Amino acid sequence: DTLSCCFRYQEDEYNLYKDTMHVFKLQHWIPEGSFKLENLYLNNRNTPEKTIGFYSSAMWFRKEIDTMDLLKADEYEKELLENLIDYLKANPQYKLIVFLHPIEKKNLDKAKSHYGSYGIPFEFADISMPNSKLFCSADVVVSLYSTLAFERIFWVFKTLIYPLGQEDFPIQKSAFSAV
Repeated sequence: DTLSCCFRYQEDEYNLYKDTMHVFKLQHWIPEGSFKLENLYLNNRNTPEKTIGFYSSAMWFRKEIDTMDLLKADEYEKELLENLIDYLKANPQYKLIVFLHPIEKKNLDKAKSHYGSYGIPFEFADISMPNSKLFCSADVVVSLYSTLAFERIFWVFKTLIYPLGQEDFPIQKSAFSAV
């Protein structure tokens, strides 16, 4: 009968849908992996200037292996990446760092081939480390809709969620809305 929320936005979702739930009490926790990150981020927010990170959700690969659960998510992620590339072409003083999804890290040759098909060089974040331990590697990070983005926001790092295809996100008058 208790719902645990890690982010204020989850509470906004609860308030919108509470008539469909049997919850008597809300409690607030930090994101589950954040206890292990406290020593890294509690007092460290130093990021390299003019670096943009892209959190991949590996939608291109998920489509290839038929495990994609969001309609057109591969097209939306491609559009986001192409927008970032266009921005970099117009602003060459910026550097793009791709944070590979774990499934891409396990299929590194395919990932390198995929990103190589865009015709510009990409820097990949350290693939030997979990992306949650690399928040200081980029000044701002952009993703479609990623748990990692929410965790980054929790630790007060600049993060943009680019929710292409998510018509109901963010909820109006929520923690993430501009209204």
